[in-house]
Amino acid sequence: MRELNKIIRHGESQVLDFKYCISDSRKIAKTLSAFANTDGGRLLIGV
Repeated sequence: MRELNKIIRHGESQVLDFKYCISDSRKIAKTLSAFANTDGGRLLIGV
């Protein structure tokens, strides 16, 4: 849990995106596609 809190405190970046909920699957797909086409990343849902 501490690791997750640390990640959240650092905020969003080029390799980290927060989504409160999955309301539009196209936005999620776009984010994941961008991560896949670069250096990867993390998508945290519910933040």
